[in-house]
Amino acid sequence: MAVVWGPIAGYYARRTSPPMRVIPISSEPDVRFDYAMAMGVRFGEAEWKKQVERFITEQHDAIDDVLRSFNVPLLPLTPP
Repeated sequence: MAVVWGPIAGYYARRTSPPMRVIPISSEPDVRFDYAMAMGVRFGEAEWKKQVERFITEQHDAIDDVLRSFNVPLLPLTPP
């Protein structure tokens, strides 16, 4: 057993022979193991921010497909 950040764990687990199984660890009240990923743009770049947000929205399924292809564990989105 090893505790490794999900994206790295998923990527390498699939490339072992035989493939290892990745099991996401659930957070507890005082210890958080899962968190959202974010992207940012430079302050004042409102148009660029809109373009990035539009791209993410439009390409959501394709982005998820890429993440799944690398065996990145995906968790349901919850409001902050």
